[in-house]
Amino acid sequence: MKASPPCWRGIVPESRVALDLQPLLARAGLLQGSCHVLDSQIRPGGKTILRLRGPNHEPLKVRSFPTPDAAAAMVRLRGLIGEHPGFSQVLAWSDTLVLEEWVEGASLATPEVSTSHAMASGALLAELHQIPLPPGNPQEDPVHVLLEQSCARLQALSDTHALPACEATRLVEELRARSPRQVHQGLIHFDFCGENLVWSEQRGVVSIDNERLRLGPLAYDLGRTMALWPLTAEALAAFLSGYRAAGGQAEDTDRPFWWLMALVTSAWFRVRQEPARADRALLNLRGWGPHAKEPSP
Repeated sequence: MKASPPCWRGIVPESRVALDLQPLLARAGLLQGSCHVLDSQIRPGGKTILRLRGPNHEPLKVRSFPTPDAAAAMVRLRGLIGEHPGFSQVLAWSDTLVLEEWVEGASLATPEVSTSHAMASGALLAELHQIPLPPGNPQEDPVHVLLEQSCARLQALSDTHALPACEATRLVEELRARSPRQVHQGLIHFDFCGENLVWSEQRGVVSIDNERLRLGPLAYDLGRTMALWPLTAEALAAFLSGYRAAGGQAEDTDRPFWWLMALVTSAWFRVRQEPARADRALLNLRGWGPHAKEPSP
């Protein structure tokens, strides 16, 4: 059995660099020979991230997307945020590649996140949720579509024996019984967790991975954070306090519904693409009860 390749690779074939990066660097006003690839990361789904050293030795990031449309959508949505210090900047875009600034900082993907960092993170998510959307964006109610999608995913988890059939049936019933009639929609991150956040001494909390920006229910985004980020009870309380203090608009009354839906999404994704990391999501899903307030850390 062959050993798995390392996640970070220090050498990227020169032909690949020339093929992929030349149009992108040209759009950024950079010469091909002025930037050097330091390493690369292959992510689930075949996505690639390159870390570059720029002409002035500044760190840069190149992120690949599956299609040009996906890259264009991310760039458009990131543009709605503007020059916000809490979100890494897009510098150029070409075809399926996006050039971004590389933000140095201490990762918040640690077992013990301080309450001050958690509170600042909650405030940052609230600020994202308050970004005004331009006229013409669809405002239709997405609950029915997301509900049916989650029920189908629970059935898929049951079919693959990742979740007992009786549990899948119970959770489908819980989702249908708790389905909210109205939701607040806006710009959501969909991957707002410690793995994608750093603490910068100059800028505070910064989201360094914004590739999954989209329009959707604000409470779903908050639920996704709770499902993805195993915060302690104290840190979670600080996060929610920061979110509310900064004007976060996710509905408290419907939070159990959205957090359960977020757990379904997380478990389904992990089982399909990262089975080695699926245990916590499945455990939280199995342990979800009718009086659940939040996923367990």
